[in-house]
Amino acid sequence: MEYFEENKPQFASPEMVRARHILIKVAQDAPEEEVAAAQSRIEEIKGKLDGGADFAELAQQYSEDEGTASKGGDLGWFQRGQMVKEFEDAAFALEPGQMSDIIRSQHGFHIIKLEDRRKASSFEEVKDKVRSAYLEDQKQKKFDEWYEKVREEAETEIELPVLQAYMLEEKDKDGALAAYEELAAEGEVSDVYIPYYIARIYEEKLQEAQDQQEELKGEEQPDEQKLRKLEELIADYTKKAKDKLYETLDAAGGDAELFDKLIPYDDQNPNLYYRYAKFLEERGQDADAVEQLEQALELKPDHAGALILHADIMLEKDDYAKAIEDYNQALQLLQGDERRTVQTKLGQAYLEKEEYTRAEELFAAVLDADPENQQVLTLMGDLLFATGRFAEAAGYYERALRGGVKPELQVKLGNAYLKAENLKEAGEIFDQVVKGGSFYAAEAYLGRGDVHRAQGLTEKALLDYK
Repeated sequence: MEYFEENKPQFASPEMVRARHILIKVAQDAPEEEVAAAQSRIEEIKGKLDGGADFAELAQQYSEDEGTASKGGDLGWFQRGQMVKEFEDAAFALEPGQMSDIIRSQHGFHIIKLEDRRKASSFEEVKDKVRSAYLEDQKQKKFDEWYEKVREEAETEIELPVLQAYMLEEKDKDGALAAYEELAAEGEVSDVYIPYYIARIYEEKLQEAQDQQEELKGEEQPDEQKLRKLEELIADYTKKAKDKLYETLDAAGGDAELFDKLIPYDDQNPNLYYRYAKFLEERGQDADAVEQLEQALELKPDHAGALILHADIMLEKDDYAKAIEDYNQALQLLQGDERRTVQTKLGQAYLEKEEYTRAEELFAAVLDADPENQQVLTLMGDLLFATGRFAEAAGYYERALRGGVKPELQVKLGNAYLKAENLKEAGEIFDQVVKGGSFYAAEAYLGRGDVHRAQGLTEKALLDYK
């Protein structure tokens, strides 16, 4: 324990939180009117959230953090020292599910929602790493001195069942194994890493059996019966270690080291690589996620989940050709809602690549099955607007708005009316956005100014532009 405390930064995982945020940018030295405008916007958003609006949806609509808005404001996991102090203090003061008040940092105004929290790791959670490092650095003699000191200084802690089992490991692996398995069977100890402790012992027993096998094979006349027995033990220990590592993964959640430890036991399992990729992608490690997805797809080229996740990453990186290739492959493997989801994503990729005919076919297919899909109605409107079919675009935006009023969507509709020369309707919709006071009001003022200019009302246009 003393060695752990002295070297805690080397071994302990710090307290971490996963949060979302909505940012309205304003510089620290901005004029008062800019600060007031930004504060008004964030207060409006806070009001919507207090009224029950979905945080991720509002982050997508309103947040000015380009790196996280498209992900619903998701910042992933972070520890103390990674964010500015005002943001950090607010985030770490929350409990999962709670939302902060409005806070101001050097970047602007924030609202934070805490999604999850991980406590700092304890000695129990990292003791195997402590032991390995200590043995490497100080050799067995110094470890024994430290170990005895722990035993003397922690008499009350020794009564903990997990620690009792751990202290058996050095001298009696089978006894420690039996103790851990009894704890797991009883279910009275809430340590999710018990399967990992069991796996570690099986790994040690596996290594011993493999060493004995190598030694026996080196003899001039090896005992075939002993070799067969060792082969059986090696197979048994391998399976048990793998099973317990999977059990740990299921119980404790993702951990890069755990995935890396599992892969040598199950390197032909595409689902393991896919699961690792999802873990990495959720933490923003896209390049590493792609490596794992490539492994999964090499083993199983028709792995739908891996194809879709790979395509999602490619789409985010603007590699539309590769995203289209992957989505098309996945599409052949899916039915029902999953198929429509991929059709929508594929349509988005074609839309970004300006292959409008293919995008339109896909959006139409989704709408045939789900006529009120607001996302796809909006995308179809965007496509028609991009191809100069403004009246048709307005029709799709109108249908999309039936699924819920969104200022961004109203502005799209107003611009479609304007381009279609339906000036009265355009003016009315821009008026609604201006009166609503959302931060899309600036775009609505510009749109209304264009309407007034088209109507020959120059003075009104100038007022709107101002």
